[in-house]
Amino acid sequence: DTFLENEGFSSLFILFNNCFEYGSHVICGTRGWSYDCPASEQLVLLREAGRLRMSLTEGAKTGLEPIVFLHYPPVYGDYRCDEIMDVLHEFDVKRCVYGHLHGSAHLKASIGTVEDISMKLVSSDYCNFTPILIEK
Repeated sequence: DTFLENEGFSSLFILFNNCFEYGSHVICGTRGWSYDCPASEQLVLLREAGRLRMSLTEGAKTGLEPIVFLHYPPVYGDYRCDEIMDVLHEFDVKRCVYGHLHGSAHLKASIGTVEDISMKLVSSDYCNFTPILIEK
């Protein structure tokens, strides 16, 4: 509490199975999971796809265009996380912002339009530790 108050923050909201309206958009998302997870982690991946679906379902109730935020990229190089990408397409998501990739992993990052979805990498070192404006 003290840190937030000292830095001038009066509130903190957690994105977890929900959404938040911002201007003409609704913010949706979840952590996501690795596209190449072993069978032992498949339940985690399915849970994350379910959380994304819950967030987007809540967002759809607003009638606003969703912007999805994920930690893990839904596509990376030649790899595609079908479970996450299928949910993005199910809700006609057009913008996805993600992180997770650091160092030389940036070289295979999917940046730009992939399957009609604008992908934006915002990992701290990729952005030179400079905040990135997503929407005014």
